[in-house]
Amino acid sequence: SNKVVIDSIKDDKNKLLWIAGLKGSGKTHMAAALKTLSNGLIIEAKDLSENKLNNLSKNKCLIIEDIDRFKSENLLLHIYNMLTERRHKLMITSNTSIANINFKLPDLKSRLNSMTQINIGLPDDELLTNLIIKQFTDRGVLVEFEAINYLIKRIDRSFESITKLVSTIDASSLEKSKKITIPFIKKVLKL
Repeated sequence: SNKVVIDSIKDDKNKLLWIAGLKGSGKTHMAAALKTLSNGLIIEAKDLSENKLNNLSKNKCLIIEDIDRFKSENLLLHIYNMLTERRHKLMITSNTSIANINFKLPDLKSRLNSMTQINIGLPDDELLTNLIIKQFTDRGVLVEFEAINYLIKRIDRSFESITKLVSTIDASSLEKSKKITIPFIKKVLKL
């Protein structure tokens, strides 16, 4: 499912994206990928304001995170219209789908419904494996595949929890000068 999001981000014809997923599903990672690929600007929905409107609309790519916390439907409609008139990219992230947000302005609702909507599920085993390997590799730590396989079957499947878990295991490994093995993981995580 994240491959679909990445493909949509890379597709320059796809100017309007709504990314929905639970906390920890990777929406912020996808937003960062679009920011990098499109030289975009990320702003939290709660920080949107009229006085920022001109600067926001100048961006070739605007990414609004956590739209669930927006303040003004009129402002959001105005931002949407300005960006689409200029043929700029707009990505909105949310914990829920467009249909589940009770927009009062019919124009806003219909415009948002025209966006490409992608729902991100929690990562599958393959993505979890790659994420854990990358997290450990970024820290300069080699971990046996069996230990990673053991972890995958016993952890919360969110990006956020994986980051915390790898950090905890790595810190404990450094502190105790121990290799990361299944028995070591059992001890650290009290499994």
